[in-house]
Amino acid sequence: MQTNYSPTTGLLPDFIVKVHSSPQPAPSNYLESSTDGKYSYNACRDPWRIGMDYLLNGDTRAKVELNKINKFIKAKANNNPANISSGYALNGTQLHTYVDLPFLAPFAVSAMIDETNQQWLNDLWSSIVATQLNNDNYYGNTLKMLSMVAVSGNWWNIKSDTFYVAPNGNDNNSGTQLSPWKTIQHSCDVATPGSTILIKSGTYNEKITMNVSGNADAGFITFKNFSNDT
Repeated sequence: MQTNYSPTTGLLPDFIVKVHSSPQPAPSNYLESSTDGKYSYNACRDPWRIGMDYLLNGDTRAKVELNKINKFIKAKANNNPANISSGYALNGTQLHTYVDLPFLAPFAVSAMIDETNQQWLNDLWSSIVATQLNNDNYYGNTLKMLSMVAVSGNWWNIKSDTFYVAPNGNDNNSGTQLSPWKTIQHSCDVATPGSTILIKSGTYNEKITMNVSGNADAGFITFKNFSNDT
């Protein structure tokens, strides 16, 4: 879809047809409205959905998709969340001139995939927090809540024996993928037998001392790079 229909924006349509042969955007009024083949109130959830896939599972395909979307929306909005439109054609043309929470909040999750988006993420967060509950309906407020849970590092970490370290983390964090630690040494201090420490790309200027050892019964302590990071 991105290659053939949104090579410069990365945007996906609300609905896709011919998914088993030659996928393409759904025609107007295919299921719900005239925007069925555009980035509208269904597709606006994609930055959150795809972003969570990368943040929780490390699927690099998701990051490639979101890098293109992030680059587009930051440029289109001139790095100002207030300029995000409530819908776009796949070529990037705005459908409306107003901003709505369902389009604003999910972009915060997609911004989390790369630390170079930090200022953009901060600005999105401020805009999301400033939007009062009574300023939107259940749909916008639901996406606001889901996005804020993710961005704040409070998403449920299923693999509790797997921890993460990232240059932009904090050793007071919980060590989850969404709330990583900052130093490898801290992970060494708190790791227990059977733990896996996934280290995200970056520079770590530290001397490491290992104070705990794993064993064959309880499991060894494993350190490795996150996904395909180097």
